[in-house]
Amino acid sequence: MSPDLEPKRRGGVLLPTLLILVGIVVAFVIFTGFYTELLWFDSVGKAQVFSISLFTRAIMFAILFVIMAVVSSLSLFIAFRTRPSYVGASPEQASLERYRVSIEPYRRWIAAAIVLGLSFFAGLAGSGEFGSFLLWRNSTPFGQVDPQFGLDFSFYTFELPFYRFVLGFGFALIILSLLIVTAVQYLYGGLRLQPKGDRATRAAQVQLSILLAVLLLLKALAYYLDRFGLVTKSETLVSGFTGLKYADVNAVLPALNILTFVAILVAALFIFNIFRRQWVIPSIGLGLLILTSVVIGGLYPMAVQQFQVRPSELIREAPYIQRNIDATRDAYGIADAEVVDYAGTVSPPTAETLEASAGTLSNIRLIDPAVVSPTYNQLQQIRGYYSFNTNLDVDRYDLPQGRRGAVVAVREINLAGIPDGQRNWTNDRAVYTHGYGFVSAFDNTALSNGTPDFFASDIPPVGELPVTQPRVYFGELSPQYSIVGAPEGTPSIELDFPDDASPTGQATNTYGGEGGVPMGSFFGKMLFATKFQDSNILLSDLVNEESQILWDRTPLTRVEKVAPWLTLDQDPYPVVADGRIQWVVDGYTMSNDYPYSSRVSLADATSDSISNRVGQSGLLPRDEVNYMRNSVKAVVDAYEGSVKLYAWDESDPILQTWMKAFPDVVEPRSAMSEDILAHVRYPQDIFKVQRNIMSRYHVTDAVTFYNGTDVWIVPFDPTVAPAQVFQPPYYLTLQMPGETETSFSLTTTFAPQRRQTLAAFMAVNSDPGENYGNIQVLQLPSNTTIPGPQQVQNNFESDPDVSSQLSLLRRGGSEVVLGNLLSLPFNGGLLYVEPVYIRAAADGFPLLRKVLAAYGANVALEDNLASALAKVLGTSPDAIPETIPNIDLGGGTAAPDTTSPDGTATAPLDPIEQLAAAVEDAQAAFAEGQVALGEGDFAAYGQAQDRLQEAIRRIAAAEVLLNPRPMATQPPVDPAADPQATDGSTA
Repeated sequence: MSPDLEPKRRGGVLLPTLLILVGIVVAFVIFTGFYTELLWFDSVGKAQVFSISLFTRAIMFAILFVIMAVVSSLSLFIAFRTRPSYVGASPEQASLERYRVSIEPYRRWIAAAIVLGLSFFAGLAGSGEFGSFLLWRNSTPFGQVDPQFGLDFSFYTFELPFYRFVLGFGFALIILSLLIVTAVQYLYGGLRLQPKGDRATRAAQVQLSILLAVLLLLKALAYYLDRFGLVTKSETLVSGFTGLKYADVNAVLPALNILTFVAILVAALFIFNIFRRQWVIPSIGLGLLILTSVVIGGLYPMAVQQFQVRPSELIREAPYIQRNIDATRDAYGIADAEVVDYAGTVSPPTAETLEASAGTLSNIRLIDPAVVSPTYNQLQQIRGYYSFNTNLDVDRYDLPQGRRGAVVAVREINLAGIPDGQRNWTNDRAVYTHGYGFVSAFDNTALSNGTPDFFASDIPPVGELPVTQPRVYFGELSPQYSIVGAPEGTPSIELDFPDDASPTGQATNTYGGEGGVPMGSFFGKMLFATKFQDSNILLSDLVNEESQILWDRTPLTRVEKVAPWLTLDQDPYPVVADGRIQWVVDGYTMSNDYPYSSRVSLADATSDSISNRVGQSGLLPRDEVNYMRNSVKAVVDAYEGSVKLYAWDESDPILQTWMKAFPDVVEPRSAMSEDILAHVRYPQDIFKVQRNIMSRYHVTDAVTFYNGTDVWIVPFDPTVAPAQVFQPPYYLTLQMPGETETSFSLTTTFAPQRRQTLAAFMAVNSDPGENYGNIQVLQLPSNTTIPGPQQVQNNFESDPDVSSQLSLLRRGGSEVVLGNLLSLPFNGGLLYVEPVYIRAAADGFPLLRKVLAAYGANVALEDNLASALAKVLGTSPDAIPETIPNIDLGGGTAAPDTTSPDGTATAPLDPIEQLAAAVEDAQAAFAEGQVALGEGDFAAYGQAQDRLQEAIRRIAAAEVLLNPRPMATQPPVDPAADPQATDGSTA
């Protein structure tokens, strides 16, 4: 063999070999993605979700791929086969001949590429609509009938969207075929722009006529379906109005019927054009269709709106507005909300009133879960590689002393807290694998130094909660993946918790659960090394035959994968149930096709000061909806990672439809354990959406709704001013007016539009049982001025006594952090309570030091809740119910010290002298605290803070002696008589 030929031969062999190797690698990567997902679903016992989704996607892909391939291939084939044999010698054809000659050697490849490309994208479009197909295939009746067409709501929710998709695919199919036929016929002379004879051959005319006729038939079908689309069409009649209007029923519907008939008639003309080569008649018909769509479909409804509706719009539209009101209230679950009148008067409470309101007064939550995360980290983090979430959670527990509200958190592993010198593959993936422990503090008490009063804490766990498995392998802060497990008898390497009694200073553990995927074989190592693009998985000796790999570990991710048809609440919360730490995740079923119901933007409705502060995005998977139900409660075990879904709203037709599509994925509500059931709560995101809807749809009368005279707004959070973000809803244990028992509730307030006063208070019962989900709205009379949250905060800051104390607290290196401003119905009015935290400016953490309270025009800033309530209610601290111990953060309420150092009594100091001495003591205590803080002596710092608080209390007491203020009441105010009542100021 010639030496010159050897390199060519080697090159000719090498290229195919490389291509084959690349193909094998790509195929293995694709296989890895699918197979590891199947293993993950199998590890949580939900393999059917993966298989049903994959099978349905594959079927949809194949069906649309084949349809597009067949139709586009036939279009190409017939157009090419029927090309004219002679095209003449015109300049146009001479120019096209050069293209024909250039294309001819590659004609088959080009045709195949066009067909495969179009078919592939058609298949992708089909696979993306597998959810619509499953809803259509498993449609469940709502049992509610549309008043216009007499169809069950399921037609609009499950069937019509799929019909629209099929119709849209049909349009795309025919339009692409038209383009293919037109291009091929023009290239090969079947269509001519400058002919001497006919512009189209008979074959081209037949093809184009058939395709245009089919296109017009599809258009006729589109006009027919558009009739039903009117019931979910949004309009600007009134804000957010959805559904049919007078002009739709009396003009648009008849116009669509006419257009349907005209489109069928024009399609018949194009079919007629197949047999008689005259383009004039079908062209006239097409022009008639366009003219009809403009005149009858556009101008006629505009004329009806202008000359019949607008002169008497309210009368004409009232029945349709009422449809919208009824449907919207039903779609968001507020149809049964109880709206009751609330007096809104403020008067000094009697002893009987205080006793009757003990359920509210003794359960006021002072620990703000959005503020105290740094405090939990400082006191309970234990080591830097542990951490708590930014926003903690509110729950309640039955303890030996009774039911108590709690602010809870999970101590999770945080790889970012490991020193840089210790960050390596072994530590990140095999040593620091899990968090440890559950931390909980009473929500309405604190220790005298302002720290939370923990009843479950520390490592190993101590307290009143029986946590038999405190390890957290699945949490909100879990690493991307960890490799756990080892043969029996092998030394443990997973860090369990710090242990001073151990020679190594730490206790270790080997994961014994079944929450991961076995990967100890060579094939398993290859799979996951490829999946995570990490060769250490393949090379490390830490991976053994018993190894499991944990990934996709956050509760939201795990539930989202198991139930992709759910939209999840963005605030999963941990509970201790059945001796284990478990995460509860609320899941929503939604639709944007519920007849007559108004739409709401989820991103806007669920955004507030808390979600903005912690970086949550809110409910974003589908931004606009007009139907929402909390249909599923999901539970994720923090140790095993198991995912259980429970049908919470078993009557929801959307949930029933998905349960038919994915059988055996959702368990009945009765299967939920009693321990888990005790911690179920009403979720925040759906409540935010409901309050957004309630702000307009508390009005059930069409005339009042149209006039817009009673629109509410959600007030902005005054504690984060000047930012204008909505105040979040708050979980509170309270006793609603007229009730004798307390309930764990989710609450919010409303303000009148463009005012800062209060319009209503809304609460939903969050205790599982027959009253769960009951919404109660206390509606204040329009002629009564009760300060709203923004106005109350302004009253705090502008009150001379309060502002002087806050100013003193804000001096130097301390920072005042205002906690949640809670609104509580009490004695016919609203009682406001706001905890005040102090944080050292340099790396400090918030400590609860003061309590703000407001009732009517009275405000107070005191050392403890009892004193603050007593001051604003005009009673003594002893009269405040003591079912639960009150906080004493400022050293009590004793009178100023009048005893000399030698023990002899002295005359009481003059109030001015008391004030001066107290200010001097406060300055000295503050300076001592700063010195202790700089030296890292937290014990001395705490003592100095105690002395500072005592001095501040004495300052306040001296100011009271100098400026005594009687109890003030706030009678109803007539806005017409008091101009200040309309501009946000107090009466």
